[in-house]
Amino acid sequence: MKLTHYLITDYFDSEPPDGQVRRQALVNERSFALRRTLRLPSLLWLVLLCPLICAAQTESKCFASEWLQGERSVNLTLTGSKVTGTFVVESGEDSSAQSYSFSGTRRGSVLTVVFADGKLPDITPSEIKSLVWTLIKNGKLLRIKVFGKNYETNKYENSSAYFRRKPCEPKTK
Repeated sequence: MKLTHYLITDYFDSEPPDGQVRRQALVNERSFALRRTLRLPSLLWLVLLCPLICAAQTESKCFASEWLQGERSVNLTLTGSKVTGTFVVESGEDSSAQSYSFSGTRRGSVLTVVFADGKLPDITPSEIKSLVWTLIKNGKLLRIKVFGKNYETNKYENSSAYFRRKPCEPKTK
């Protein structure tokens, strides 16, 4: 019994010759370095290509708001950090619509727009106060600052107009 006990403990407690330990350590270092080297380029490719892939995606969003004078709608096309679109003002009386083109930039949820020829939309009796618009509630609402009459206080003041997301109508040629 004592003999088998010594043989077993000697087997598990003994260390291999020095050369085998060093060789095993070198193999472990090389495999770790190889794994790290293979992983680094794939991560680098992912980091380098992601902005290009993300920037190339085009997304259309449409928003509308019912006003006393008729419907106002905003149709956006987002391509990376660029924004283009139209602001459409429909008259409630004669169902005519006037369209104003704009372009600009997007930074996160903030859109900075410039209207073609510097002509702002005629949204009488209000007026657009800021050309910095905000997408809120994960892009379900578009907030635009306006200056107009508050019908509760009967005074003119700065306020926000909220446009709800709607399905975009297909473009016809």
